[in-house]
Amino acid sequence: MQSLHKTFVLLGCILGLSPVQNWGAPPNLPDSLFIGVCSQITRESKLYDPYSVHEEMLDAINHANLNFTRTGFKWRVIHPSQTEWDWRITDAIVASTRVKKVKILALLGGMPDGFAEAPETYHGLWVEFVDSVTTRYAEDIFHWEIWNEPNGRSGKYWPQDASPETFATFVIEAGNIIRENQPDATILLGGLTTGKKAMPFEFWTSLFESGVLKVVDGIAYHPYHYTGANLIDFNQRLTSLVAKYTSEKKQFWITEYGLPAVDSDKFPNFTFDKQSKSIVKSILVHWATGGTKFFIYNLWDKDEFDSNSNEKDFRKHRNYYFGLLENNMSPKPSYIAVKWLAGLLKDYEPMNIQSGNDGVLIQVKHKETGKLGYFTWGGKTHEDLYKRHKEAVLTKCQSSQVPLNLDKLKSSDLKTQAENVLFWQ
Repeated sequence: MQSLHKTFVLLGCILGLSPVQNWGAPPNLPDSLFIGVCSQITRESKLYDPYSVHEEMLDAINHANLNFTRTGFKWRVIHPSQTEWDWRITDAIVASTRVKKVKILALLGGMPDGFAEAPETYHGLWVEFVDSVTTRYAEDIFHWEIWNEPNGRSGKYWPQDASPETFATFVIEAGNIIRENQPDATILLGGLTTGKKAMPFEFWTSLFESGVLKVVDGIAYHPYHYTGANLIDFNQRLTSLVAKYTSEKKQFWITEYGLPAVDSDKFPNFTFDKQSKSIVKSILVHWATGGTKFFIYNLWDKDEFDSNSNEKDFRKHRNYYFGLLENNMSPKPSYIAVKWLAGLLKDYEPMNIQSGNDGVLIQVKHKETGKLGYFTWGGKTHEDLYKRHKEAVLTKCQSSQVPLNLDKLKSSDLKTQAENVLFWQ
């Protein structure tokens, strides 16, 4: 059955077809949404080909109350040598996002063949690439992220025997070019991976000492290991580090965060429910602690989940299942939860965040009416808000799944909601 499905999907991609999903008309969304999603719609390959279904993926983004996507503008594809240029995919994607009214966070990077052996010999080609891509799309793309996970231990994105200072020269060159071509563009220092072995704070320190903060508006990072309240201390530590090197306010963009999830009880750490809750909590903490944007990784599963997989096979391929959508384009609960949250955040602004006991309380204010609201998780935190309802301060409560009837809700019922994010008005 698994091989039959792959054959069908591959045939559909060859014929230009896509899984059937009616997303409906796109909503009318404001320009300043907090949440975005990684889509990889500029990627084209035999095994995983988001480009072939990019129109439907853009519709899915709109339908989730989002209008911002992150995707790669790969150096090794667009300009791998002095004589080669290939704009076919990026031109098509930019045209589609213009029609669908989806903004692009363009990720610049992707090492050409031979780069890892001698990065310093590729400066000229890099400058030519950055200048050309930011000039070509100056009327359509206004957000640029310079490189992806240069501190990754695998060396997949940046050679690990090359120093951070060498990387800094590439960032500074790119930043100066983008600023000249697009004075009002948002320029981000490429997203660092945050695992302990990757030593992100040490890497940032080297980059900041090399002067990269002078050419970027913000810092991007991928805090996969810092879910929910754990992100509070991480953001505070990064804020303090940046303040040592500049008095200018810098933006903090999470450009990748997610959790793989499959519809199976065999893998309790990777359930749909856990994915949904982790994403929603992390978005809210980043929003409430002054973060600028939050991009979920990823929109679409890379393959269909095989329910017969054993634990060894699943762990080997778990990176396939980060999507908010399954491989057949069916929405996971996380997609529904993100749509719910995005619909709320566009109307509110954070006031303060409190973390303690067993949960988190975030006080918010409606942008137009000024009325207060609260996001909470944790049994004791929920109970504190329930007491305010009894005092007639709060009248409504909802989760990403359903509205809750506060008149019929009992304090003891909140124990079953302890791990859920609730929104009180």
